[in-house]
Amino acid sequence: MSSRPEFVRRAMPRTPLPSLAWDELAPRGVTSIYEPFMGMGTNLYAFKRHGLRVVGSDLLECTWSASRAITENNSFRLTPEAIASFSLSPAPTLEHHDRFASWAQRGFFDPHQAAWLGYWRDRLEMLDGYARDLATVAVGWILDNWIKSLEQPGVAPASASAVTLFLKRANQWVWDNGQTNAALRGRPGDLAGDVAVDACYLYLEPPMVAIDLRSWLFEAWLQGRSEAELGEFYQDNPFYGALEAYRQGVLDLFQRLEHIPYWAIQYRTEELDAVWGDRPIWLADRQLIAQQHLGMGPHAAGEMLCIAARPD
Repeated sequence: MSSRPEFVRRAMPRTPLPSLAWDELAPRGVTSIYEPFMGMGTNLYAFKRHGLRVVGSDLLECTWSASRAITENNSFRLTPEAIASFSLSPAPTLEHHDRFASWAQRGFFDPHQAAWLGYWRDRLEMLDGYARDLATVAVGWILDNWIKSLEQPGVAPASASAVTLFLKRANQWVWDNGQTNAALRGRPGDLAGDVAVDACYLYLEPPMVAIDLRSWLFEAWLQGRSEAELGEFYQDNPFYGALEAYRQGVLDLFQRLEHIPYWAIQYRTEELDAVWGDRPIWLADRQLIAQQHLGMGPHAAGEMLCIAARPD
């Protein structure tokens, strides 16, 4: 049994920079890219819109499924009938859809929202393949909105009826880039060696002790459980654990990425400068060809983007 807390709230959200990375990678003839820890696939989707073949991987089922819907999927869209099945009149109640009743008791959602989440999870059982993935994206967006409204008083929660809009919006994200894209589920260190691409895009996280609240709830919802089972996630993720284990895990990951010609590595300077220094050890055998720092000055807090090439 893990002694970790079940979740944390992320203090500083990511600010991904795929467009800046693409500005540096495009002139170098990059036509394919891999993202370990792809999350919901929005970074890869940005590269996909540029016509690149995109490959990503993740450990969580929720993010893998959501990413599959918009990266690997080139053409499948939800039918009007599938979209309509996520609406119900009269509205569901916890009496009949109590799968996530404890979330209302713990203050994550109100009873109305918790009942809808239970109903939507039941509806998911009727779908498979990319249809299931697209529905997962839509519910993920609603979850994100509801959590923001809980944490930020100025954000109004979307009504449950907005699920129709979100499902239609998920369909609108489907884009055929003429490539055979892939979303993989598993440990990136184990998968990276078999990925043949021109470049890698990685948002390097700091050492962490537990999963953030949004991901915890999203993964639990897709698992159909009020408590997410995360044993394999923690075991296979180098970003979680003591500092030395973290450092070794990250170095092992970069070793598995060594065969990829170009790296686009992003991180927050205030989180990782103290861990890796101004010239991170994982860049030791790479040629640094571009560096962008989005902050207040050369030593200020902010996002760092390094573009590095494998020596010829």
